[in-house]
Amino acid sequence: MADQRFDCVSPHLGSVMLAYGLGNLNGLDQEQFEEHLLVCPACQHELNRAGPILRHVCEHREEILHEAHAVDFGLASMNPNGLDPNAPSS
Repeated sequence: MADQRFDCVSPHLGSVMLAYGLGNLNGLDQEQFEEHLLVCPACQHELNRAGPILRHVCEHREEILHEAHAVDFGLASMNPNGLDPNAPSS
């Protein structure tokens, strides 16, 4: 069965889905998103699809953060002007 595509009925609220899924929303933001989720098939679908990944991230948050900080992405040697070597110095 092919994935059915939906458009979010309120893209602004749909954009906070990751924060909601990770448990980073509270109060009014959480309430507004939960109300949005009741009427938005697109966000319902995406939250269902992302559920297993979000649960894994929540359960292993500290380990993931520790590993992310331990990895050397070579950022220390990056040009202080960002990716553009021709950018003027600050």
